[in-house]
Amino acid sequence: MKTFFENLGRIQFSVGYNFQESTLTVKIMKAQELPAKDFSGTSDPFVKIYLLVEKKKTVVMKRCLNPVFNESFIFDIPTEKLRETTIIITVMDKDRLSRNDVIGKIYLSWKSGPGEVKHWKDMIAHPRQAVAQWHHFPCDVLEPSELGWGAGNTVSIVG
Repeated sequence: MKTFFENLGRIQFSVGYNFQESTLTVKIMKAQELPAKDFSGTSDPFVKIYLLVEKKKTVVMKRCLNPVFNESFIFDIPTEKLRETTIIITVMDKDRLSRNDVIGKIYLSWKSGPGEVKHWKDMIAHPRQAVAQWHHFPCDVLEPSELGWGAGNTVSIVG
């Protein structure tokens, strides 16, 4: 059995909650080491932010594997809804001729993975401050066909 990793890069963003105004600010700062998704050996990344029913997105950074966005987005979230709120941050590769590719995805809430929970708790503990942290995207699942293999080969992902 063979083991394969695919580094999907990482993203830095900050979150801050203002209890007086009941607003959550998400600032997409930058991403690094993104994988090339285009034939040209680059990607055209942008970031989508989903919160409840709202969706916002950054500009597209053409032909860039280490984009710097520095864009902030404000969401109105009542304090009583904060505990059930999940922020979904998805880095996408913009394609003109086909569907956009997902590069990586982070779920940030009080019940996410250990790094995300720490980020969430730090935000709550420091009201009205932007709390920045890096998040690595989980390893991607590589199918044998994506590796150029035929049927009958076994792939396990360690991450």
